[in-house]
Amino acid sequence: MDFSHFCLAVDGFEDDPAARAERINEEIGGHALAAWLAETLRTRGIKAGAPWVEDHGWAFDVSNEGRVYLCTCSIDEGEPGPREAHVSIDLKRSVSDKLLGRNRLTADDVVCRAVRDTLANDRRLQIKEIA
Repeated sequence: MDFSHFCLAVDGFEDDPAARAERINEEIGGHALAAWLAETLRTRGIKAGAPWVEDHGWAFDVSNEGRVYLCTCSIDEGEPGPREAHVSIDLKRSVSDKLLGRNRLTADDVVCRAVRDTLANDRRLQIKEIA
């Protein structure tokens, strides 16, 4: 897939102290990025929930036109130098859909396009790779 995982060079999106205190892995941030992305999707008419902490960063649910997605955001803060962020979007599917190859995430999916366009149009982010 060349549309559901984004590797970014990031400037900004610093987690506040409360979000840093919630981290499971102290070197993995992403709350500020997840909160901003969820809010931006909502302004585009896409339902996005509040971010919650995971060991790999922050995640939030997205729903649009009866489909439910999981969006994850992480920023590596353990290395010196420019920070790297990752944003992934995955469509929640039933086991039978997965086994039969139905209801797959596609590049022209409304949510995938909205995430890609949002990330590409913010000057604080530079897309390094799409996978």
